Amino acid sequence: MTARIANARMYSVAPGATAAWRRLFEWVSSESGVQLEIIDHAFPAKLEELWERPDLAATFICGLPFAKDPRALVPIVAPIPAPARYGGKPIYFTDFVVKVESPFHTLADTPELTFRLQRGPPSPAALPHA
Repeated sequence: MTARIANARMYSVAPGATAAWRRLFEWVSSESGVQLEIIDHAFPAKLEELWERPDLAATFICGLPFAKDPRALVPIVAPIPAPARYGGKPIYFTDFVVKVESPFHTLADTPELTFRLQRGPPSPAALPHA
């Protein structure tokens, strides 16, 4: 069987994290019997190029590729975070964090706020702009 690739670029924020993801992918490969080639795909390489690879077998990604084209990727597992707010389900949240002196305390405080897609490191993101 031809090797499939694995990469955790979005969450490889430091050498220790990169090494931990590599160990996890090695374990997944060993336990599943699926040969995974763990590749580097560091910035400035485009994340979209990684996500579009036909040999992509294992990765940790945000929801953007699914929002753009839900047919492009087929999720087979999703993490179930431990905190109670997730209710034991693989739920994805976006948190808005502001400075303590900000006039925004709830999302309802932001009626004039718009979002734009920012491309680039660390990943594409929808960022609020007043």
